[in-house]
Amino acid sequence: MRNEMELKLATAEDAQLLHKLQVEAFMPLYEKYHDDDMSPAKESLERVREKIEEENTEFYLIYFEKRVVGGIRIRHHHKGIKVEHASWISPLFIIPAFQGKGIAQEVINQVFSLYPEALTWKLDTIKQEAGNCHLYEKCGFIRVGEEHVINEQMTLVDYEKSCITARRFKETDAENVSRLIRRNMLEVNSKDYGLEAMQKVAEEYNAEKILQTAGYAHMYVFEWKEQIVGVGAISSFWGSET
Repeated sequence: MRNEMELKLATAEDAQLLHKLQVEAFMPLYEKYHDDDMSPAKESLERVREKIEEENTEFYLIYFEKRVVGGIRIRHHHKGIKVEHASWISPLFIIPAFQGKGIAQEVINQVFSLYPEALTWKLDTIKQEAGNCHLYEKCGFIRVGEEHVINEQMTLVDYEKSCITARRFKETDAENVSRLIRRNMLEVNSKDYGLEAMQKVAEEYNAEKILQTAGYAHMYVFEWKEQIVGVGAISSFWGSET
């Protein structure tokens, strides 16, 4: 499939083609749900062109067996940091004649590879379209938040995929966790409590103290790109069982 499918970055010159494909792909859903205010099938050519040219956005043409069969648009929200805090898929579409061939799943997997710095992926889809929900869940997305009722026939649901994984602490993590906590105290907590005070506390958080804490608490680490970027522990309060 990977050799048969290709993504090509679209330009404003591709707006008319993308608009045609988008209308063709979404028209069956529009005829089913009549979502006049939100359906991509009702978007104007000018709006598609605007989406292609928007800042922090990439719109791709989807090629399958050297034929353009759909498109996918990625939006990024940086939140003032270098890596993408969140990236949205909106929209993703394949024309009807090429649906059901596994193209959309391969497109999503390739997009993940294109943006390895993303922390979180987000999208929404129609709750009543079980096939779409199954596709996204198969790609690692989970349903989050509240449902959004559009009309009597149609409800939108939000999906997210976190690129940060959580697991239980292992003894071999002690040195890395110690460095992480010390760094956090000096770079973050020192802003509230003063650098001198945090330097004294940071000295206590060596690997031995981390192992002691893990001995009586449930400790977890959070990894991104196979690197520990967070840690948390929970234990009873002064021995209380409640």
